[in-house]
Amino acid sequence: MKSVCWESALRSRGEPSAWISHPAVDLGLISFGWIPLLMAFAWANQSADAEGWREALLVVVLVVNFLHRHITFPLVYGDPEVFERRRRAYLGLPLLFACIAMASVSWVVNPRLVGAPMAESFSLEDHAFVTIGFLREGQRSPPYKVDLSGTSTPDEVRDAFDADLEGLLIVGLDGSSLTLELPPDTEDGGFILAGKKGAPARLAIGLDEVDYEWFRPSRPLFTLLAAFSVIWTMYHVLMQKYGLLRIYSRKSGRQTSRNDLALVFAWFFAVFLSLLATHGVRDQLVRRFSEWRAIFDVAEPILGAMPAIAGLSVLFAVGVTVAYVRVELAGGSSGPKVAAIGSLMALYAAMFWDPEAGFLIFGFSHSIEYLAFVNVFSRRKYLRRAPDSSAMARAISLQPLSVGAFFVGGTAIYLFWAGQSDLTLEWYIVGSSFLHFLYDGWIWKVSKPAVAEPLGIDG
Repeated sequence: MKSVCWESALRSRGEPSAWISHPAVDLGLISFGWIPLLMAFAWANQSADAEGWREALLVVVLVVNFLHRHITFPLVYGDPEVFERRRRAYLGLPLLFACIAMASVSWVVNPRLVGAPMAESFSLEDHAFVTIGFLREGQRSPPYKVDLSGTSTPDEVRDAFDADLEGLLIVGLDGSSLTLELPPDTEDGGFILAGKKGAPARLAIGLDEVDYEWFRPSRPLFTLLAAFSVIWTMYHVLMQKYGLLRIYSRKSGRQTSRNDLALVFAWFFAVFLSLLATHGVRDQLVRRFSEWRAIFDVAEPILGAMPAIAGLSVLFAVGVTVAYVRVELAGGSSGPKVAAIGSLMALYAAMFWDPEAGFLIFGFSHSIEYLAFVNVFSRRKYLRRAPDSSAMARAISLQPLSVGAFFVGGTAIYLFWAGQSDLTLEWYIVGSSFLHFLYDGWIWKVSKPAVAEPLGIDG
């Protein structure tokens, strides 16, 4: 109620608001809603169980990301006016991407033994574990975790496997080299990953002086689809940052779209190339994602020049920023826009503080600002309509209840699905991500009066 009165008072004085909603929402959620997660990561890094807490924070990021992707769909399917603009696309695209996703996961190159040692060694004192999963009829079983924290010799390692797996695997020893194989009479496939206790199971590294061989399935089409989704996600996240700057620019009457776009992307490439120029970051990428090793092998000729390339990108970004600030100051500063730019620069800086946490925080900021923006926009648009005019109008007439139900229900669905089959959840998220990308591009055209007017932007 306070926000409505505050906005009404401004309009009654003929003063258009420079904020999307009002300072508390714009600053607390849209611009700086990621600060609590940053503080949580800073605390987790100092805790006794740092990896465990970081894993818990990763779940928080994934849940919020899941929610933000799905809040787009009520905007499309809950408003007949929006739905009818692209009726065929909104009916056909879900079926199309469902077929593409199912086709990509159906082509499985039979799980086979990969005879490559893990990339890194660490001491058994680091509480090592090995995660073993089995593929039965194309479905991944719940993983078995063999805790090796109390072992110190190869024989003790073998005994730990035998005790936990009860003969499901053949454990072979050749000196200090450990080989894990499926029995010859089984039709199961499997995968074996090693890591530190509390770390993500996909972290593939080996025990001290022990080489692993492991099984893994290969889905080349799905891998390609997932890679395309990741690239589009990065572009989508940056374009949302740009879109918010455009809204603030339109409200304040400053900067062209070209300037806003240049600021967002110039600093992204400066940060990205600077991180790739760092040996520690490259090693971390290789340890977590084996695909990066192949990328770096191909890019080997230019890796030596990467520091110079990164330096040039930083100089270019600084030049863009100087020009940007000069234009901004010439017309008088806009507080909401300055806050949005400051948030963006702080997010880029967080990636240097902790590349992995910074990446997650950046993604979290994208999700939380989108959830806040959608709720602000929906309130202004649908409260003016009769509740029986559409499903969205009915939901917004009881906004606290409907939003609460959406958050609780979406969180429950994600956690239940992840607990039952994180593999099928991954397939769903990759396949449905393209719907979110396309729908967002269609419904958030600020140049359209139906979008601009609820945001208080003149045509």
